[in-house]
Amino acid sequence: MPANFEERREENYKALNQPLDADSFITAQAEPVNLIRFKGEIMRRWPMTSLLDILNGDAQRFW
Repeated sequence: MPANFEERREENYKALNQPLDADSFITAQAEPVNLIRFKGEIMRRWPMTSLLDILNGDAQRFW
């Protein structure tokens, strides 16, 4: 990022074709199809386990 990014914020955002307003930048996006399928498979195999529980358990193995 350029050293003077904050000074030229408006110009930089315009060049990036991005809005300055964070609320208009962050919009609800559709969930990716592969993620929907992945969650469905987890629910099929382990109906009482959430994706967050699985990821959390996996992270704990490495830390």
